[in-house]
Amino acid sequence: MISIIITALNEPYLLKTIADILDKTPDEILDEIIVVDDCSTDPVIISHSKVRVIRNETRLGLIRSRNIATHTAISKYIISIDAHCKVGTGWTDEIIAILESDYRTIVIPVTSGLNPDTWEATGAIAVRTIWDWNLDFSWAGHSDNTTSSPSIAGHCFAFSRDWWSELGGFDDGMDQWGGENIEFPLKTWLCGGSVKVARSSIVAHWFKKNFTYDMDGRVLLKNKSRVVNTWFGDYRYYFKGGSIDSIDSGDITKQLSIKSKKSVHDFAWYINNINPWLRIAFYKNKHKNKKVAILGAGPSLDVISHKDLKKFDYIIGVNYVGLTFNCDYNVFHDYKPAVKVLNSRKYHPEQLLAASNLNYEGSERPADEISKEWGIYCLGKKDNSNIKSIDPPFFNHASSVLTAIHIAMYMGFKDITLFGCDGKLSNDGRSHSSIIPEYNGGKYWNINDAEKYFKRLHSGYAVISKAAKEFNVQIFKYGLL
Repeated sequence: MISIIITALNEPYLLKTIADILDKTPDEILDEIIVVDDCSTDPVIISHSKVRVIRNETRLGLIRSRNIATHTAISKYIISIDAHCKVGTGWTDEIIAILESDYRTIVIPVTSGLNPDTWEATGAIAVRTIWDWNLDFSWAGHSDNTTSSPSIAGHCFAFSRDWWSELGGFDDGMDQWGGENIEFPLKTWLCGGSVKVARSSIVAHWFKKNFTYDMDGRVLLKNKSRVVNTWFGDYRYYFKGGSIDSIDSGDITKQLSIKSKKSVHDFAWYINNINPWLRIAFYKNKHKNKKVAILGAGPSLDVISHKDLKKFDYIIGVNYVGLTFNCDYNVFHDYKPAVKVLNSRKYHPEQLLAASNLNYEGSERPADEISKEWGIYCLGKKDNSNIKSIDPPFFNHASSVLTAIHIAMYMGFKDITLFGCDGKLSNDGRSHSSIIPEYNGGKYWNINDAEKYFKRLHSGYAVISKAAKEFNVQIFKYGLL
């Protein structure tokens, strides 16, 4: 029924991983485990009737080693798994069921972290993976309803041998490691397949802090460029700021032939239907040299009127503001305002800029097919202390308003005016914590937390203000900060 393939290069937990798989995979389902030893210092030696070891004579890398293993596998279905994973009980059941329903599917499990010393799962679960225009991988938000993913993490995924063969295998023009977790699922989507999540299958994975082998950044760049030049079409110039023509991708004749014969969708379809996190690139310099007003979390009408706003070319609202004012764009960090504004049906999807890591809860989350339509952008790490570029990831410090400023600069606005943002009392003495009921009792507006929050807010504004000067952008403030 299934062959499990593992690529190993000096892997300290290989035997533990294999023992775990043998223990938790029914014997009648598991045909074999194939280990490709990619020139480990100490050759891999395993004596077990279900385990077969292939040792490369020279180091071929992860991608080509997976091709070797899949080519020699005897089973209908293949599960590729890293040599440092712990699988859950019944982990193959749903994987096999999904593959049986459509052989053109890649199936991924739910993922958690793994402490290799205790061999216990750690951290929160992760489900869906995405990537940006530099083909850098990240985890995206998910809900209990998430059943598909734009991409895969690469540590564990299942596929049918027939589908792998139809798509020409993994791109063997790629060297060593990197980009394969984007290449195979991308061509699967574009050739009429899909990437599905087996929600009942749980695999814990040890996320290494450092590579245990040498990695050449030029190799990774080449691998990524092969994906771009094969599948992106006219969108290839969004990669690495338009530098794609200066990168040697090697011979991609075989990949282009597969695309010509098998693809049923173009890359625009993938952006609009599968990976909307890529859309932010379309906003760059879209409103060059225009004026914009950013309305903070609770500007009451006595702070700014609809009439006053007419002198601005565009309006960006933050969180709930879009319910009161007619905004051109809406920026969200939190799921509650995002869902409320979405459900108001006042706006087109491209006007809703929601972070890819929004955490939804229960029934608050909109259906996946709705949220896919959002113009989703990427954020930097929480509380980042500087802004290195006008490009994403965007500033993520204390307040959605500060993120909105960075997005406005990215859109090309040169005059940015802020109104009634974050905690400043309105003219009649009300703060937006009393104007908007959802904020009452919230973590930022608890009296014990307010002083700490506003210190962070002001430090964040200092960073964004410094960046604005560097980017030749003027910021004006009214009734805020």
